[in-house]
Amino acid sequence: MAKNYYSGAQRDLAFGAQNLLAIVTPEPATYGLGSAMIASYSALVSSYVAALALATEPATRTIVTVALKNEARRLLKTATLDIARTVTSVPTVSNAQLLALNLNLRAAPQPAQVPQDAPAVHVIAVVGRHVKLRIYEKESGSRRSKAPGAIGVNIFTHVGPLAPVDPLEYRFHGMASRAITEIVFPNSVPSGATVWVSCCWMTRRGRTSIASTPISFALQGGAITATAA
Repeated sequence: MAKNYYSGAQRDLAFGAQNLLAIVTPEPATYGLGSAMIASYSALVSSYVAALALATEPATRTIVTVALKNEARRLLKTATLDIARTVTSVPTVSNAQLLALNLNLRAAPQPAQVPQDAPAVHVIAVVGRHVKLRIYEKESGSRRSKAPGAIGVNIFTHVGPLAPVDPLEYRFHGMASRAITEIVFPNSVPSGATVWVSCCWMTRRGRTSIASTPISFALQGGAITATAA
C-alpha cells in the first residue's frame, strides 16, 4: 500500500477508508473529529464500496457504473483529505496512530545545518584600497560559492603586523553572499599596512561556522576619492 491509503489504488482507498472508520469511530474526539463528520464520511465510504463492486464485477461493469464509481471515488478522496488534515493537526495524535490509520507521518523537524568547515579565502587582487576576495567552500571540487546551509560569509579584518589571537581584535567588515566580493579600506589605514582577513559561514538563523585561518596582504597606496553624483 502507498504511504497513505488515498494515494494508492482504488481498492486501497476502500480498504483504507474502512480501516480508518473502524479505528476513529469509537473515540472520534481523540482524533479531532466530530460525529457529523464521521457520519458523512461513513456514507461516502459505503457509496464508494458499493460503486466499486459494481464497476469491477464483469456482469455489472458498464460505462455508467464506471462513471458512478469514479465520481464516488472523487468525493471520497476529497473527504479523506479533509479528515487527514484534521487528524494530523491534532498534536496528541502520535505518528504510531497515524501509521495505524495509513496516513502520512509527520516529518521530524530537522535542525538547521551549520557548515562544519571554515570557508577558503583567496586574495585575487589589491588595487589601491580595493581588495577583491574569492570566498568558497574549500571541500567542493567545483568551488561553489556557499557551503550547504549557509546564506553567506561574515568578513573580519585586522590591521597590524601579526594576526590577533583574540577574535575580538578583528573588525567586522561586512557580509558577502557571492564567491567573489570586494572590500574597501578607508583612507585612515596607512598605505603599505599589513591587513589580515578571516571569514566564517553564516546561516539564515545567524549561526556561524569556525573562522578561516587568517591570511594577510599589503594594502597599496592611494586614497579613496569621492565621485560626483
